[in-house]
Amino acid sequence: MSVSAVNQLKTLLRSAFFKNVALLASGTLVAQLITLASTPVLSRLFLPAAFGILAILNSVVITLTGVTSLRYDMAIVLPAEDDDAANLLSLSLAILTTLTLITLLVITLGRVPLAEHLGQPEAADWLWWVPPLIFISGLLQILSYWCSRHKEFRLLSISQITAAAISAGSKISAGVAALGPLGLVAGQAAGQIIALLVLLTRVLRDDFSRIRGAFSLERVRKVAYSYRDFPRYHALNSLIRGLTGSLPVFLFGVLFDTATAGLYSMAYLLIKAPTMLVGSAIHQVYYQRASEAVNKGHLLYPDFKRITLSLLAASLAPAPIVAWMCPSLFTFILGPEWIASGHFARFLMPSLLTMMLSMPAHALALVLNHQRWFLGWQIIALILSTAGIGLGYVVDSPTAGVIGYSLTTSLMFIILILAMAARVRRVDSEGHRVYQGEDSH
Repeated sequence: MSVSAVNQLKTLLRSAFFKNVALLASGTLVAQLITLASTPVLSRLFLPAAFGILAILNSVVITLTGVTSLRYDMAIVLPAEDDDAANLLSLSLAILTTLTLITLLVITLGRVPLAEHLGQPEAADWLWWVPPLIFISGLLQILSYWCSRHKEFRLLSISQITAAAISAGSKISAGVAALGPLGLVAGQAAGQIIALLVLLTRVLRDDFSRIRGAFSLERVRKVAYSYRDFPRYHALNSLIRGLTGSLPVFLFGVLFDTATAGLYSMAYLLIKAPTMLVGSAIHQVYYQRASEAVNKGHLLYPDFKRITLSLLAASLAPAPIVAWMCPSLFTFILGPEWIASGHFARFLMPSLLTMMLSMPAHALALVLNHQRWFLGWQIIALILSTAGIGLGYVVDSPTAGVIGYSLTTSLMFIILILAMAARVRRVDSEGHRVYQGEDSH
């Protein structure tokens, strides 16, 4: 490593940015450790098919949660004035409530035919969980962006740890009581509710009067118009991204069986934990930092380059070792019936590694308001990843589908990083022009 690179790394480690990332990542780390510690117990209390049902339900909830606020929640971090941010929060909550009620109506009227269409008739029993989980996840998302705006990263860490502990304990209790797949679902819901209460208590205590005092229908309409690119472009981006991430679970469950979906979901869960530990924290902290830099007219490219290269340097050595050890580790930790999950995890490593590296690029796409371009990227990524999974169906091999999915998504994440690097350099050279309400080309 060159002297310049070493100096850049030292500067990064001393910065407030790194401290915030470390704070948020520490909470994520403890939460992930709790989840990982409970997994060997859960894998012996529940069959892969039970994890498959949970994974399919999560896929539905995660995909829909991405659009329940039409992505106005992500804009909460951006305004220079807190009153505008408060009205974005109110707008997000109103949209979330409306779309949750619509989802409840759809589930009430169509859960049986929907379950049969998915090839999983038993799904009619657990589709009732979708509306409440969407509301809980959506509200948790809104409050997380509000807390991120106010740099409440310690509180966010506490909420993550509490959620993981409650969820793990509830799932184990459900397994001991032999409650079946719905015990896993209920355990996860319990953890999310506790995490929500942690953030909600703080916001109601410290910020409710500010939010209520700032509320104005005229100002709500103003911020809705100013940040209209979020529902116009990024809501669809989030939906497509959710579909891209959840597509394997859907297709493995429909094209093969719920056991295969469970094996894949376990592989994704365990291999995602270490790769996304730092990546997700960097996204949340960097998103706030880059938004602040835009408001102050600071350059963006130096930070973006330094953080992305630091992520790459930190991940190059351990990634191949972990990939090689995955089948043996999964067999040892989870039991011999999970060896196929270990092979899935090995082949997923490139996709999750490049996803982690692309976190700063993803944040910049939002900050610079490149919604339309990002929408096109998401559509292409969805098409290519679907084609990759289709390979597994054609050759009747789930493993081939995982490999195809991993390679195509890896390619798209690399393209995202390179494209945003070029775009942010151009923005810096043009005097940092960032537009609200229209896409920057």
